[in-house]
Amino acid sequence: MAVKIVTLCGSRKYAAVFETVELALSKQGVIVLKPVFSDEVLTPIELQNLRQTHLKKIDLADEVVVINVAGYIGERTRQEIGYAQRQHKRIRYYAVTENEH
Repeated sequence: MAVKIVTLCGSRKYAAVFETVELALSKQGVIVLKPVFSDEVLTPIELQNLRQTHLKKIDLADEVVVINVAGYIGERTRQEIGYAQRQHKRIRYYAVTENEH
């Protein structure tokens, strides 16, 4: 059986939820790709490189999982969802309330 690859998308303010989902999926034998979150000040070129790399991670994925905390999906995440749809990726939502994360 082929190994499944999943790319996580969502707001960086919920980085802790990304870790929870990554661990849960990894325990199931799934390869998990996610955005790079950094508190470092990035140049516009570095930021663009990170965004392009994340889109390439979506390209590699069999499925995209959107981290949705309390219904919040930001503009960048919406763009990533649109990109994934255009690439015909399966999209699932991992939804939790504000209190659950």
